[in-house]
Amino acid sequence: MKLPNLVRVWQTISQLGVKQEVRANPTPEWRGIVLSNQINFVLGCLFFLVVVTDILLLGKIDDATIRYMAGMAFTAGALFLNYLRWYTFGRFLLVLLIPCLFLIFPAVNQSTHEVSLLWMPTGIVVYTIIPYLIFRWPQERASFLIAQVLLFAFTLLSDVLLRLGADPTFKILEVIDENYVQFKRSMVALWVLLNFPLIYFMRLVRRFEHRINTNHVEIQEKNLRIQQQNEELKAHQEQIEVINQNLERMVGDRTIELKHQNDRLAEYAFINAHLLRAPLARIQGLVYLMELSGKMPTDDLLFLHLKESVDEFNGVVQKINALVEEGHHFSREDFTRVLPPSNAQTEDKDPEEGL
Repeated sequence: MKLPNLVRVWQTISQLGVKQEVRANPTPEWRGIVLSNQINFVLGCLFFLVVVTDILLLGKIDDATIRYMAGMAFTAGALFLNYLRWYTFGRFLLVLLIPCLFLIFPAVNQSTHEVSLLWMPTGIVVYTIIPYLIFRWPQERASFLIAQVLLFAFTLLSDVLLRLGADPTFKILEVIDENYVQFKRSMVALWVLLNFPLIYFMRLVRRFEHRINTNHVEIQEKNLRIQQQNEELKAHQEQIEVINQNLERMVGDRTIELKHQNDRLAEYAFINAHLLRAPLARIQGLVYLMELSGKMPTDDLLFLHLKESVDEFNGVVQKINALVEEGHHFSREDFTRVLPPSNAQTEDKDPEEGL
C-alpha cells in the first residue's frame, strides 16, 4: 500500500462519526472524538501485529493471542460506536479496554502472568491519562469523573483481580502479601502524583482556551465594528458621489444658462451699439452744424454741456462696440476710463442717493 493511501486511511479513520461541516474547522468538542478514533486505530493495529506475530512464531493460538484478538474487537467496537455517533459509549469502551484485557480477562481465563502482578497496576494508573485526552472539561464533566472513578477502582482492585487468575505458587504473591499496605500506598501515591499535575495542566489549558475565546470574541466584535464603519463609509461615499454628480449637473446647467445670458447680453449690447449709433450721429451732426452756423455762442454754458454729453455718449458707444467685437465680457469698471471723473463717480453711487 502506498504512503498516500495510508494517509487517506488514517484521515478516514480519524473522521469516523464527525459531521461533514465540522471536518473543515474542527472544534474542541470534536477533537476528543477524533483523538479517540486515532487511539483505537493505533491500538487495533498493535494488537493485530501481535496476533499475527504469535500465529507466525508459535503456529497456534494461545491465551495471549485470544486476549489481543479481544482487544482488536474492543477497538473495532469503539470505532463502530463512534461511527454511529454514540460517542460517549465508544469512548467508555476505550477507557475499559486495557482493564478488561489485562485484568478481567486473565482473572476469568485463569491466565495471569506472574510479572503482570507488578507492572499491571502501574499500567492502569498510567492509563488514567486517556480520559484527559478524550473527554472535554467541564462540558463532559460527568463522563470524565465516571471514567476516572472506574480507572481508580481498577487500580485499587487490580491485585485482587489478578490473584483470581494467578497460580497460588507464584513467589511474587508472598512479596505482595508482606508489603501489601506499602503496595497499595504506592499505587495511590502514583495515581495522585500523575493526576494532580494533569489536573493543574488541564486548568492551565482551560484558562488558555478561555483567553483565546475571549480574544476571539473581541476580534470578532472589532471586525464587526470595522465592517459597520466600512459600510457607513461606503454609504457616505455613495452620498458624496451622488452630490458630486448633482453638482456637476448643476454646474453644467448653470454654465449653459450663463452662456445663454452672455449671448443675449452680447447680442443686446451689439444691437444697442448699432441702433444708438444712428441717432448719436445725427445729434453730433446737429451740434456740429450749430457750432458752424455761429448761431450758438461758443461760450454758452448749455451748448457746452450739450456738446460734452454728446462726446461722452459717443465714447460709450464706441467702447461697447469695441468690447463686443473683441468678444470680451464687460462691466461698469470697463467704462470708468471713458466717463469723466464726475460722471464715473455718479454712476458708482446708488441711484437712490441721488434722489
